[in-house]
Amino acid sequence: MVTDELTPVIPVVLSDRAGTMSWPTPRERGAEHFLPLPSGLSLFQETVCRAQIATPEAPVVVCDVSHRCLVEDQLEHLRVTPAAIVCEPVARSIAPAVAAAALAIGENRPGALLLVLPSDHLVGDLPQFVENLAASMQAAAAGYLVAFAITPSTPEAGLGQRQGRTLRHNGTFLVSRRVVLAELLRDPGRREADAISVVRRPWGSYQSVDVGRHHQVKRIVVDPGQRLSLQRHRQRAEHWVVVQGTASIVRGEESRVLHENESVFIPVGCAHRLENACSTPLHLVEVQIGDYLGEDDIERLADDYGRT
Repeated sequence: MVTDELTPVIPVVLSDRAGTMSWPTPRERGAEHFLPLPSGLSLFQETVCRAQIATPEAPVVVCDVSHRCLVEDQLEHLRVTPAAIVCEPVARSIAPAVAAAALAIGENRPGALLLVLPSDHLVGDLPQFVENLAASMQAAAAGYLVAFAITPSTPEAGLGQRQGRTLRHNGTFLVSRRVVLAELLRDPGRREADAISVVRRPWGSYQSVDVGRHHQVKRIVVDPGQRLSLQRHRQRAEHWVVVQGTASIVRGEESRVLHENESVFIPVGCAHRLENACSTPLHLVEVQIGDYLGEDDIERLADDYGRT
């Protein structure tokens, strides 16, 4: 078991990411990974057990919203209490799922490493798996994404493997939470970041870099000495992650200061405000989650620029 108080390894179990190994052809989001194996446990439960052997940290589970009860029941059967269960309303790629897990962990674990585990794998040599994990921690803590791989025994076209014994990534990887959150702000390879222009506001600017049916990710820059309106939203919640600078936050009756690599959650309907009281620009990532994400879902309670 890997233990490190300064660099905890937190398992992120991707409950609905089957398709890499056990199911070579694409499938709809079924519940195959919850079905019992000869061992009496499901693939999902085997994955959770493997995580418990590898690290003492409680897992974060990302699942389809329709599978939440299955996840809770199977975790209860294992007597495992998760750190969080993140439910997705619609299917997305692995990156948003890992980002949501990183946000769910909270800002009190800034040095955490995320051990990302798809739930469709069986691992026979657990001591070797733990040994490989321990050997990967230094590189992951230094900012690298460490991918775990296997050597295929035979060519398999369904996995993109046609000849030879080339290593094949099996979907498991180790990455720093800090790196995941930083990449939400700057990812030069994303077309969305290049295609969408910067929107200017009296307090600074924002740029929408990822938009989905129920989520939106923005890069926000607040100029020195400026602040946004005191506002609330009726149909969306928000996660803020400070990437550079210092943010002064009002959330309901609470006032606090956030530094780089710290985050805060703004629930639906909660009055909130963001301010940059420093002499340098404040950079942060805002992740919006909700049924409606339009700019008109803003109720301004107070504003320095006369927009109430």
